[in-house]
Amino acid sequence: MQAPKEIAVVGKYLALAWESGEECFIEGSYLRLHSPSAEQAGEKDIFGRISGGSAESDFSKVRILDFVRIGNYALRLRFSDGHNTGIYSWEILKSLADSFESEKRA
Repeated sequence: MQAPKEIAVVGKYLALAWESGEECFIEGSYLRLHSPSAEQAGEKDIFGRISGGSAESDFSKVRILDFVRIGNYALRLRFSDGHNTGIYSWEILKSLADSFESEKRA
């Protein structure tokens, strides 16, 4: 998947503009809740069992402070609660944008 042509933090949202013309806005608290980091999601062993990870918390007041591009494949977000270890690939961001929009409509 190609990188977005534009990326910005706009208020409490991460804004992504794709080459296709599609624009996505994902709330920072939603991204924090769904962080792909091992500290949030846990780690799988060779048998597929997950260990570690943190229990779901209330991230409603958490905001994105800034981000760093990781090569040409992902972003690392820095959140107001100090979390900064999740690496969000373009595929993960697109998937989270779609699920965030679906949940908003429900």
